Amino acid sequence: MPQLVVTENQKLLKVQPPKVLGIVGFRVFPDLMGGQKHVANYYRLLSKHTQLVLCVSGDNEEPAIASITTYRFLFNHWKSLFNIIYIFRLARLIRKHAIDIVLIDHSYFGWLGICLQKLTNKPFVIKSANLEFQRFKETNRPFWFVYKSYEKWVHQQAAHSFFITTEDKDWALKEFGLQEKKTSILPYFLSTPNTVLTKEEARNTLIHGFKLTPSTLLFYFNGTLDYAPNVEALNTLVNTIIPLLYEKKLLFKIFITGNRISNQLKSTLQQQPDIIYEGYVTDTALYHLGTDCFICMLTSSTGVKTKIVEALGYGQKVISTKIAANGFSDINWGHQFQLVDHTNMALFAEKMASIEINNDSSTPTAFYEKHDPSRIIKDSLLSLQHAVQQH
Repeated sequence: MPQLVVTENQKLLKVQPPKVLGIVGFRVFPDLMGGQKHVANYYRLLSKHTQLVLCVSGDNEEPAIASITTYRFLFNHWKSLFNIIYIFRLARLIRKHAIDIVLIDHSYFGWLGICLQKLTNKPFVIKSANLEFQRFKETNRPFWFVYKSYEKWVHQQAAHSFFITTEDKDWALKEFGLQEKKTSILPYFLSTPNTVLTKEEARNTLIHGFKLTPSTLLFYFNGTLDYAPNVEALNTLVNTIIPLLYEKKLLFKIFITGNRISNQLKSTLQQQPDIIYEGYVTDTALYHLGTDCFICMLTSSTGVKTKIVEALGYGQKVISTKIAANGFSDINWGHQFQLVDHTNMALFAEKMASIEINNDSSTPTAFYEKHDPSRIIKDSLLSLQHAVQQH
């Protein structure tokens, strides 16, 4: 009789999950924006599988999650170096709660993980939503090259590095000299849509609610509206794309939702007769299901676009610039996800004009599998267990 082979992952699954100290040096509670939701949802789900202690910056609200012990005293990421005064307090918390591993969101506080490792001999892990130096470079921050050296050093010292896309991971393996076994992908969570509306019902709600002609093409854009790439994208929409659509005699409306908008940008949007600015909405399902296409006309690359993940999760068609589509190249999308070079807005407008009303788009099963929360949590727990065992 052949001998059964027990894989390393099967062995790890039988081991008690490691007790985790999560360190988040920025505001995530309440989780209103895509990046905040990504962090908050991860810790909510992680707390269901292991003991979790969370230390967050003082500008956070109490998360009110019974399964998480939360401390709110850290300086936020702009003042992160001042957290050196809390290093021994954090070390005491590690000992008090018998923490096995420290999990740090973004590389800002990586140096803190290194200090805590020296004080407590507990390994630390970096969870990146993007390569920070690349974001700094794209947004013309000075001294981005200094941060690149720091970021490389932090990841090299970490017991494990979570990246949000395959592209980021592959880049870091090559340029930071990381080991494959010490890296993995932790993609954005896909939330289950909280709605009973069909696409047809949602579209009719928008058409009748705003007294629109049934043959009107409906587009949608959602995001944090004080975020520089989103502001730039909306200016491109107003100044370049909409005039091109007018040349095509297209009957259309563009719905825009989002918070933290400046008075100047709000005024600009409200002056456009074919833009309907709805402000911040807690549930975007009506707009994702009721519009014919989600548009993402960003002209700078700053990590995976959670707005695109959400749109595809609703089965919506998407037109995006290639530079904004980081993290989606591993799935065959057909005509549902159309990409345009960010320098070719004439083609972007042409793609918009070719969208069909009440289109029958269908998001591939591979997408839902990739962004399934239960799978993501299980895989990340295995990575954490392996990091503890290898330390």
